Amino acid sequence: MQRTHISQADEALQRARATRSAASRLLLAAADLLGSQPEREVDDLDLLGAFAEAGASVLAQCSRAVRDSTLTRARHALPASFGPAATGAEYAVQLRLAAQAA
Repeated sequence: MQRTHISQADEALQRARATRSAASRLLLAAADLLGSQPEREVDDLDLLGAFAEAGASVLAQCSRAVRDSTLTRARHALPASFGPAATGAEYAVQLRLAAQAA
């Protein structure tokens, strides 16, 4: 039986942590879009538009099944309520936190 050295396992773990999931990349891309206008008040249409634009860029090369799975995973990573967030900067912070869980 071949043994795996601890350094090999550590390297594999570091690579896995460095590679973000598609759901995480989607949330981060939406956060970047909303955060690009930090003082602007964000409504539901702005949030939807950011997700649509982020999805178009992040998921462009993915199959429908992967896109659906990614969108579901990203949606489940979102907090139940965004709370009092009103500006692009505030939404961006919350989306970046959600990306850590995705």
